[in-house]
Amino acid sequence: MEEATTTDYPKWVSCRGDLQVLIRPLETRDIDRHVHMLRALPDADLAKLPCNVFDPTYPDQMRDEIENGSVRRLVAWVGNDAIVGSLALYLNSQRWYRHTAGVTQVTHPEYRRYGIGTVLFDEMLPLAKSLNIHKVFTEVSDMHKEGLSLLRSIGMKREGTLREHLVDKKGNFHDLYIYSITTTSAWKGMLERAGEFARMSHRV
Repeated sequence: MEEATTTDYPKWVSCRGDLQVLIRPLETRDIDRHVHMLRALPDADLAKLPCNVFDPTYPDQMRDEIENGSVRRLVAWVGNDAIVGSLALYLNSQRWYRHTAGVTQVTHPEYRRYGIGTVLFDEMLPLAKSLNIHKVFTEVSDMHKEGLSLLRSIGMKREGTLREHLVDKKGNFHDLYIYSITTTSAWKGMLERAGEFARMSHRV
């Protein structure tokens, strides 16, 4: 598959069930729509986000991240108004960790099982490679069964478990898992999936 850069967007992708989504980097003008989607997520999804999306200052934080480039986000749109999925790539600036990046991916509950999460992950890989990222990792709780299934399907492996690291609204404790994959291994998996999701014209 031809390596893509951020100039290859916006891009239409045909997902499962003939669902058409538009993929492109998140822009500051769309922050409010993105936050609206995040706030509609169930608790299991909210638990894996690194920030409190209900904090009134969160939109400003997201704007700063876009402007300083510390977090790169790709979003999936259905139509012109609804963001239905997003993936954030958190870059590490510390000396020993610059070759790694954290990944957080979420999909709106009404648009799951179409493969949007897989599409966003595959679209992130060329960007990660262009930034010399060797390894990506993510955190997911034992509450998020669908998220665990997605991670395994794209080849991520569990590297660690933090026991009783999360507590839900009812006071129940949950384990937090750490999954990772090298970009080289992820790229091979993406090539194997290349025929599953049809990428269309990069310019719309």
